[in-house]
Amino acid sequence: MLMILGATSAAHAKSRPTNANAEIEALVAQQVGAADTRSEPDEAKAPYADGAMICVTDGKDGNREGPIVDPTGIGLDNLQGHDEKHVEVQRSRDGRTAWVSFETDVTLAYYGRDPDTAEAVDMKMEETYRVSDVLVQIDGRWRIVASVWSEGVANAEANKAARSRNPPRFTPLPATAKPDASLVAALTAWNGGAVAATAAKRTVVFGSAPGERSTDGAAFRTAWLAGWSGHVGVEPAAIVALAPSGTTGWILADLVRDKGSHKVPFRVLLVFDRLGDGGWQLVHAHFATRGR
Repeated sequence: MLMILGATSAAHAKSRPTNANAEIEALVAQQVGAADTRSEPDEAKAPYADGAMICVTDGKDGNREGPIVDPTGIGLDNLQGHDEKHVEVQRSRDGRTAWVSFETDVTLAYYGRDPDTAEAVDMKMEETYRVSDVLVQIDGRWRIVASVWSEGVANAEANKAARSRNPPRFTPLPATAKPDASLVAALTAWNGGAVAATAAKRTVVFGSAPGERSTDGAAFRTAWLAGWSGHVGVEPAAIVALAPSGTTGWILADLVRDKGSHKVPFRVLLVFDRLGDGGWQLVHAHFATRGR
């Protein structure tokens, strides 16, 4: 549904091949394994900071218990295996915050009985999640403070659902009581197509459909200005947060794109890093939608 959106700037956050990146990549594998429904609570919570924001959007079933879940609520049923790809770690200009994006192919097992014979049957299912994390260092170790998981939904399926008699909607997000005004202004700038809306040269973007992943910030902004700016409504409730450093921030918001004949809902994570002049630059985006 959205493949490219962003603006260029000479200064941008970079992927840095360091031991810290290796630590974060190991944390990614731990994070997926810990999402197994059979994990003990302490195991499930280990990759995360206390109070981490976790949002899981299933393409067809909506949210789990609600828009924001506990680490034990990610719920990969009887996880049999997982394989991560496109793992990309990027770090803030000051090195105190990081964000990582990846896709994970998971094999899940469901146990039940055949409706005709009543015999016990085992069924396995393959699913692909796109995952975006924001991390900070706590007591010398990287921990996840925000995590968004989603399944891709084909454009045709999302449009069909949006045209239906009962179009899908997201459960409203819990609004941040006193959001950082400068971050809110950055979102407003993007929605209004302002010149101040810039993106890093390399900005990883997950579109809402399966396989939609781009890394070109300039192309991202061009597509946004051409097809989205001026056609998007922002729902009033949003989660707006700053990293402890104050130099990286993120927004989880619900957007509605008006396509004339119908409106398509999107849940979007936007990660920003602060520029030298104090302004915010987009460094990562993750779009999810509903199929029914």
